[in-house]
Amino acid sequence: MDVKSKVFESARQASRAVGAECEIDEGLVYAERNNNKALAHLFQANWETIGVEVVEPPKVGGIGSSDIGNVGQVTATIHPYIKIGESINHTFEFTDETKSEGGMIGMHQAAAGLAMTAYDLCTDAEALKNVRNEFENWKKENEKQ
Repeated sequence: MDVKSKVFESARQASRAVGAECEIDEGLVYAERNNNKALAHLFQANWETIGVEVVEPPKVGGIGSSDIGNVGQVTATIHPYIKIGESINHTFEFTDETKSEGGMIGMHQAAAGLAMTAYDLCTDAEALKNVRNEFENWKKENEKQ
């Protein structure tokens, strides 16, 4: 029995013990991220072309949770991080930096990198094949688990 099942069963048993009803509404679940390396390398090459320094992404998962993990269950995805200053994401300081000239430059670089990567996928059949193959292989591996 997995952890989620144990927690749900504990809640059900506790409610029965006190004569209460138990309804469990899971709500939105954020799936683990699947960073498609072939797609990430295309994006990286495009960013480097426009002079953006690229730092290697985390080897497993990512930082925090995001609904991009849910999208990554049905198609190839990446989750690039944009450096726009010295602040850490999800802080008031970072929010202020998003409004600065550096924030505008970072968003322009991100949009350009994404547009260039989309163009690559539309014009380079081999690149698209590599991205799709990696995703399909990942999907098969995860269906076994």
